[in-house]
Amino acid sequence: MRRAIVLSGGGGKGAYQIGVWKALKRLHKKYHVVTGTSVGALNGAYMVQKDFRKAIYTWGNMDYQTVFDETGEIKTKKDVISFYVKGVIKNKGLKPTKLEELIQNTVDEKKFRKSKIDYGLVTYNLTKMEPVSLKKNEIKYGELCDYLLASASCFPVFSKKEIENQNFIDGGYYDNVPFKLAEDFKVDEIIVVDLEAPGIKRNPKDVKEHLIWISPRNKLNSFLSFNAEESKKNICFGYNDTMKIFHRLDGNRFTFKRKQLQRYYERKKDIFIQTIKDTVYLENQTKPILRKFLDIEIFNILFQKNDEKKQELFYDIMEYAGLCFELDESKIYSVISYSVKLLKKANKEMSSVQNDGPKEKIKRLIYSKDRIIKMLELLTEKTSSSKEKLSIMAVLHPKDFLASCYLYILNNDSK
Repeated sequence: MRRAIVLSGGGGKGAYQIGVWKALKRLHKKYHVVTGTSVGALNGAYMVQKDFRKAIYTWGNMDYQTVFDETGEIKTKKDVISFYVKGVIKNKGLKPTKLEELIQNTVDEKKFRKSKIDYGLVTYNLTKMEPVSLKKNEIKYGELCDYLLASASCFPVFSKKEIENQNFIDGGYYDNVPFKLAEDFKVDEIIVVDLEAPGIKRNPKDVKEHLIWISPRNKLNSFLSFNAEESKKNICFGYNDTMKIFHRLDGNRFTFKRKQLQRYYERKKDIFIQTIKDTVYLENQTKPILRKFLDIEIFNILFQKNDEKKQELFYDIMEYAGLCFELDESKIYSVISYSVKLLKKANKEMSSVQNDGPKEKIKRLIYSKDRIIKMLELLTEKTSSSKEKLSIMAVLHPKDFLASCYLYILNNDSK
């Protein structure tokens, strides 16, 4: 099978594609063609020369100082905005001098050209006002690094790249996901890694090849943000998402070891649903109140016979609780390690609110995490009064209520 990898543009998000590459290596997925736009063109060059270590080195050291010549101190979002605004207004675009040096030091043109892997990139000729798609054999020897930088010159933030007295800018202005270019190489399968960054996307309409589309499930940093720590996380996200696509890991925003979620759901589904029923008196409610509950889609799913939907909802609630309590989304969890970390954070929050005064308690109910803690406290009380309060809160904030029920089960498991 002849396989192509298509890498979209996306600036500072680009480390995600290296994570995808790491997973493809782990899965022994060989590729015969790589096409890329902007940062995808650079990552694609590493993939052609099969230099994974240099790609990891590049992104592991990526920050404003390794991209631009003079940056000053950049610590806050305000500093970032100020830096870019000054660059655009005063200098008509920032010059990525350091990035150019980095590309020249890490892209080995001899190794690139000797590689049997085909390659193509997209840039835009501003002088002629026309797009330029170049295959490996169409790039003049000695100009590879120039065209890599041209493809990534996100004008007007970056300055234009001059090659042979002509100005070039980011290929994302024409085709940010160079799928069509990959098709030109006559392949059987195409794996697209779409960073979902700004740019024109020419989605395939009539796809004859087997198509696998990989895009981030987690929120990545801005395409104009360059930060080594964020890049390391993005590599993890790319790896995790790819392993999920190929059914080697489970989860959505969070990542779990294969098949553990399903086994966990089978063990916990009955007690989860029974906890909800007991709490909101569903069997004893009057018909109008019962209708209120069943009118809420999330409860309706739980009390239907469709187990597949219930299972999806249970996983969603598990991950929602993790998001509310800010668990690390880049890690690979076992169900046990996830539960332990989540419960530890929830109990810590629970302890911190015990000394709150009336005003603080009211303020805390604005945020999901705090509502979950409040409902967890009410669940633990098990009084008629607490159940009445929970019934009201469940109607107003159904997802938070279900998250509190999930934490309640975890708490009981730990005792």
